[in-house]
Amino acid sequence: MLHSLAFILLAIAKTPKKPLGERARRLDEVDERWSLLMVQIQAGDKQALRQLFVEIEPSIVTYCCRRANYLGIPEEVLQQSL
Repeated sequence: MLHSLAFILLAIAKTPKKPLGERARRLDEVDERWSLLMVQIQAGDKQALRQLFVEIEPSIVTYCCRRANYLGIPEEVLQQSL
Protein backbone atom coordinates (compact mmCIF):
# COMPACT_ATOMS: atom_id res chain seq x y z
CA MET A 1 0.00 0.00 0.00
CA LEU A 2 2.88 2.35 0.77
CA HIS A 3 4.32 1.85 -2.70
CA SER A 4 0.87 2.49 -4.21
CA LEU A 5 0.71 5.84 -2.43
CA ALA A 6 4.20 6.69 -3.63
CA PHE A 7 3.30 5.89 -7.24
CA ILE A 8 0.07 7.91 -7.03
CA LEU A 9 1.86 10.95 -5.64
CA LEU A 10 4.66 10.61 -8.20
CA ALA A 11 2.12 10.47 -11.04
CA ILE A 12 0.40 13.54 -9.65
CA ALA A 13 3.69 15.39 -9.38
CA LYS A 14 4.53 14.60 -13.02
CA THR A 15 1.17 15.69 -14.47
CA PRO A 16 1.56 18.66 -16.84
CA LYS A 17 0.00 21.87 -15.59
CA LYS A 18 -1.00 25.22 -17.08
CA PRO A 19 0.95 28.22 -15.75
CA LEU A 20 -1.12 30.02 -13.12
CA GLY A 21 1.31 32.58 -11.72
CA GLU A 22 2.91 32.64 -8.26
CA ARG A 23 0.64 29.97 -6.75
CA ALA A 24 1.41 27.59 -9.60
CA ARG A 25 5.13 28.24 -9.21
CA ARG A 26 4.94 27.38 -5.51
CA LEU A 27 2.99 24.22 -6.31
CA ASP A 28 5.58 23.32 -8.96
CA GLU A 29 8.27 23.62 -6.29
CA VAL A 30 6.24 21.28 -4.09
CA ASP A 31 5.85 18.87 -7.04
CA GLU A 32 9.61 18.90 -7.58
CA ARG A 33 10.25 18.26 -3.89
CA TRP A 34 7.66 15.46 -3.86
CA SER A 35 9.25 13.86 -6.91
CA LEU A 36 12.57 13.69 -5.06
CA LEU A 37 10.89 12.34 -1.92
CA MET A 38 9.01 9.72 -3.96
CA VAL A 39 12.27 8.44 -5.46
CA GLN A 40 13.73 8.19 -1.96
CA ILE A 41 10.59 6.47 -0.62
CA GLN A 42 10.60 3.96 -3.49
CA ALA A 43 14.21 3.21 -2.57
CA GLY A 44 13.01 2.35 0.95
CA ASP A 45 14.06 5.54 2.78
CA LYS A 46 11.81 5.67 5.88
CA GLN A 47 13.07 9.16 6.82
CA ALA A 48 11.85 10.51 3.45
CA LEU A 49 8.41 9.02 4.15
CA ARG A 50 8.24 10.74 7.54
CA GLN A 51 9.42 13.99 5.99
CA LEU A 52 6.71 13.78 3.33
CA PHE A 53 3.90 13.48 5.86
CA VAL A 54 5.33 16.12 8.20
CA GLU A 55 5.56 18.66 5.38
CA ILE A 56 2.13 18.09 3.83
CA GLU A 57 -0.32 20.88 4.59
CA PRO A 58 -4.10 20.41 4.26
CA SER A 59 -4.19 22.73 1.23
CA ILE A 60 -1.58 20.59 -0.51
CA VAL A 61 -3.56 17.43 0.23
CA THR A 62 -6.64 19.07 -1.33
CA TYR A 63 -4.53 20.04 -4.33
CA CYS A 64 -3.33 16.44 -4.67
CA CYS A 65 -6.87 15.15 -4.55
CA ARG A 66 -7.86 17.50 -7.36
CA ARG A 67 -4.86 16.45 -9.44
CA ALA A 68 -5.60 12.77 -8.76
CA ASN A 69 -9.17 13.31 -9.92
CA TYR A 70 -7.80 14.90 -13.11
CA LEU A 71 -5.76 11.72 -13.68
CA GLY A 72 -8.85 9.57 -13.16
CA ILE A 73 -7.85 8.41 -9.68
CA PRO A 74 -10.91 8.65 -7.41
CA GLU A 75 -10.38 11.19 -4.62
CA GLU A 76 -11.54 8.63 -2.05
CA VAL A 77 -8.69 6.28 -3.01
CA LEU A 78 -6.09 8.98 -2.48
CA GLN A 79 -7.60 10.14 0.81
CA GLN A 80 -7.68 6.55 2.12
CA SER A 81 -4.01 6.22 1.19
CA LEU A 82 -3.14 9.44 2.98
